[in-house]
Amino acid sequence: MENIRMPLRELIETAKERLQELQYAPTTINAFSRYWRELLEYAEKAQTQYFSVTLGENYLREVCHI
Repeated sequence: MENIRMPLRELIETAKERLQELQYAPTTINAFSRYWRELLEYAEKAQTQYFSVTLGENYLREVCHI
């Protein structure tokens, strides 16, 4: 699998477009969008614009308490 470095905002937009293509319900997309907004805010506080496993794990632990 090829590693592609994509800005988080672009990654989220791509994911949202794909959910729309797959005809996910608007309410489902809105639910995901809420978490994506929180993740973007978290990334900004962490001063990063790219997604990483570490960023995702820290977000889940610190924000979602998972």
